[in-house]
Amino acid sequence: MKQPQDALEHLERATALKPGNARAHLYYARALAAAGEAQAAVKQFQETLRLEPSLAIAHFDLAQIDLNQKEFEEARAEFEKAASLDPKLVQAPLGVALALEGLKRPADAATYFEKYLALKPDDLETRFHLARIDLQEGKNPEALENLEKVYQANPNLAGLAAALGDVCALLKKFPESEKYYRDALVSNPGHADLHRALGKTLLDEGKLDEAEAEFRSALKINPQNLDAASGLAATLYLQKHYEETIPLLEAQARGPHPPISVYFVLATCYDHLRENRKALTAYERYLGLAHGEFPDQEWQAQQRAKLLRHMLEK
Repeated sequence: MKQPQDALEHLERATALKPGNARAHLYYARALAAAGEAQAAVKQFQETLRLEPSLAIAHFDLAQIDLNQKEFEEARAEFEKAASLDPKLVQAPLGVALALEGLKRPADAATYFEKYLALKPDDLETRFHLARIDLQEGKNPEALENLEKVYQANPNLAGLAAALGDVCALLKKFPESEKYYRDALVSNPGHADLHRALGKTLLDEGKLDEAEAEFRSALKINPQNLDAASGLAATLYLQKHYEETIPLLEAQARGPHPPISVYFVLATCYDHLRENRKALTAYERYLGLAHGEFPDQEWQAQQRAKLLRHMLEK
């Protein structure tokens, strides 16, 4: 009846009347846990297991308290014990997975999430969670497989379409990525990073006008979105809109830790506009940072810088 506090007196009396009854201690422990008395509950679970060491559910319930208290190693051991004693206790592998996540062992956690989902395939939230772990671990095909299963069952699950867009982009399935990002934007039209992500996919597809529009939408919502600004700069550069590209690149160059390539692209923009001195300055800045990392671009920068110096000395 969800009244654990009222049950405590009776269950305490039951354990006093029959101290050797493991089930009485189990129910008393559960009531204590439900009433928020975790330490007292632990003692009762331990007494339950002293009386009946093979009682899987007691190991499971004790593990739940350990998990809530972030005692992840203890939780893992108890969940594993519960799973070994009762293979039908389908939540036990899930508990092991959550404990392993707490221990910062995502790859091992994924194995137990898979075991749990083999027993409980319709748990869409957990399958979605496993897909996120796969993404973090770089297991993109596995992530896509799980996300597609979730999508088939519930395409409207929050965050699902965006996650599918991400994994399809990583797998270079750009038409599929575009579809999912557009689906995600239907319910989240004001989400700057979704516009940015769709813009990046459209850029990879060569749809430059549409990509530009999405990057601009992202920046209208969040002018501080550096990735959107970078994407817009790349799109404008590919469309040969050099005058519009330069302010975006200059802003990137003033920011923290700009990529070295910014100076090369900035130099080529000035070069195309025949602003020779600014082009030379950008080429020299690029060459001072590259240090052999990009040999083809560096050779091009060296040749252009040499020519520009000659032209400026005339």
